[in-house]
Amino acid sequence: MGLNHRLMGVAALKSGKKRFPIFEIVLLVLVFSLHFPILFSSPDAVLHYISEDESFYAFQIARNLVEGHGLTFDRVNPTNSIAPLWLVVLSPFFLLARFDLFLPLRMLVILSALLNAGAAILLYRLMRRMLSDSISMLAAAAWALLPNILKVTVQSGMESSLNAFLLAGFLLLAVKAAEKSCDQLTTREVLRLGGAAAALLLTRYDNLILVLVFGVWLVFRGSRMRYMVLVDAMLIFISVFGSFLLRFDLNTFYQFTRPAQWVLSLSLLIKPVVMYFSGMYFPPRTWPRWKTLGLTYGGMSFASLLIAGLLELAERLGWLPGFPRTVLVLDWLISLTLLGGLRFTLRLMARLRGFKPDGVEPTLRLQHQWKTWLRVWLAFLAPGAAALGAVLVWNWVNFQRVLPLNLLVKRWWTGHVTVYGRPPEIFVEAIGLSATPGEPWSFILTPMLDRLSRMVTTVLRVDDLELYQLMVVLFAVGFLAMAYQLARVGRNRGFLTIIDRGLAFLPLMTACFMTIGYYKLVGYVEMRPWYWIPEMMLTLLAMAFLTHRLIELAVEKAVPKALVEILGSVVAVSLLVAGISEQMELFSRKSFPDNPLLALESLEAETQQGDLIACVEAGKLAYLSTDRLIINLDGTVSSYKYFDLMKAQRSNEFFEHIGLDYVYGDRVAITLSEPYQYMFEDHLEKQEDIAGQTLFRYLP
Repeated sequence: MGLNHRLMGVAALKSGKKRFPIFEIVLLVLVFSLHFPILFSSPDAVLHYISEDESFYAFQIARNLVEGHGLTFDRVNPTNSIAPLWLVVLSPFFLLARFDLFLPLRMLVILSALLNAGAAILLYRLMRRMLSDSISMLAAAAWALLPNILKVTVQSGMESSLNAFLLAGFLLLAVKAAEKSCDQLTTREVLRLGGAAAALLLTRYDNLILVLVFGVWLVFRGSRMRYMVLVDAMLIFISVFGSFLLRFDLNTFYQFTRPAQWVLSLSLLIKPVVMYFSGMYFPPRTWPRWKTLGLTYGGMSFASLLIAGLLELAERLGWLPGFPRTVLVLDWLISLTLLGGLRFTLRLMARLRGFKPDGVEPTLRLQHQWKTWLRVWLAFLAPGAAALGAVLVWNWVNFQRVLPLNLLVKRWWTGHVTVYGRPPEIFVEAIGLSATPGEPWSFILTPMLDRLSRMVTTVLRVDDLELYQLMVVLFAVGFLAMAYQLARVGRNRGFLTIIDRGLAFLPLMTACFMTIGYYKLVGYVEMRPWYWIPEMMLTLLAMAFLTHRLIELAVEKAVPKALVEILGSVVAVSLLVAGISEQMELFSRKSFPDNPLLALESLEAETQQGDLIACVEAGKLAYLSTDRLIINLDGTVSSYKYFDLMKAQRSNEFFEHIGLDYVYGDRVAITLSEPYQYMFEDHLEKQEDIAGQTLFRYLP
């Protein structure tokens, strides 16, 4: 199906001609039917189905809120470690917890499944604008039914289902807005898109990167700046990250994360502005080559000197720790090579094709368009800025801190030798290409590379780590090569229209790149699968687009249409069988390896009513316990006071203040990993082993 046919389809959609949404209704009914058994499953099955203990932190906070205990996890410490919009969604359900602890959990599974199905339907509406209906349906069904996706969006119990639904809706609104010129796009339409962006921010704070990227893409639509600024942002990130990695090894690098963040932030703010006024976005055709070269060199040099001066000022004011200035020299060289090289490559390609740049003087373009750019930018960001500002003000009024506690705690864990994880130790992990659970692309890399690596390791008898790195690189290169070839074949069919304006590939890819880079740059530990919903959607859209191109090529090569339809039917049936079999297996189990109810029963037999028990994994136990107070030990849903004392290695003062009685969790984690090792040294007395964990009495 060619581009012209797809564009005609988009025109039909715009004309108001609506089709009966039979696929969408069938998908919703199917998803509901697959999850309906949770309403009648045993409590053990419900607790096993909601796999993440961390999800119960939010459940317990919502339950305490509606029961009148305030915004707290343990009824001892106030906390703000929950996304505001997720709290609003959860709270009504936990009014039912007074009557049955498991009824809210059952209903939340159904809600999460329907939200995920809603995300699939919105993705279907997005894809069918530019891809064939059959491919769009298959991709939507994959999102709604594939076990690897359901484990993240539904079974985790986290806000990921809501995040997926809102993100899919945001993408659909964004591509519709991008079809209009600045003059045609009304402020009301931009505000509506900004409202969707605000909802994303209130669901996950790291969506801020995605919102800013799409804001740039929206403001500069209709000009090549929409491409160049986003590509520049990725190149700037590579330049900063690369300059630090060239100066230090990975282990040493994470001692300089704060300077790296400063360099990156200033580079993203200053370099694009300097490049704009240097004519690096719209070089006028009257400029000779030597002038373009000189302005490129001068602009990048000026930007680097300005960044160096601001960093020096920040260091003198005590805002920034010292770091080797050779990093800035390396960044200047890499930036000049990447950013300048990109311009000259594009200029050379344009000349070879007989195209002459039609740029005008940067100041004249700014004078002509700054009002339109500012109107769209402010209208888009206003709802999100208001929502995020309200949250930050509320945090300050109630806690005298701006950032949520869980964000600060997880950042602080970086650098500790903990059971929760550690910063990347090999290059492929540092750039996000890891099959380790919780990594950005693990949901697609793990199933393929694990099986292949085991087979190759056995046959060739090579080192696991070396093989893994080689396989990841080969996989990434192979995938990119295939994608390039398929796109190149369609260069005369307007494929750029499909992947940019039609599917928002470029801004989504840039947002994913920047988000992964941020987490890796700061050495964030214990990254979890639900962080990567945008990456999962990007993968789905990419696979749908490539499949669409393959089918187009197959039809052109006279492959029988019946064969293509048979293959599509096989894939559809496979998806259906995978989803149904996974759900049936989960709901038909009679015994489970980890049983929180039995663990709680044994724990209650060794403790007394009213005891305060600090736990490493406190979520499910806190939710189920009715006469013991369960304290979160890692600090993510505790209090700022506990966090401050934990950093100062004085947490015993907090424990004595609240009257802590017991500590419960993995023995190795509590006695041999940081920071618990020094927190509890000479303060623990072993009591009993319970359900694979150890109960200690706390000694003041």
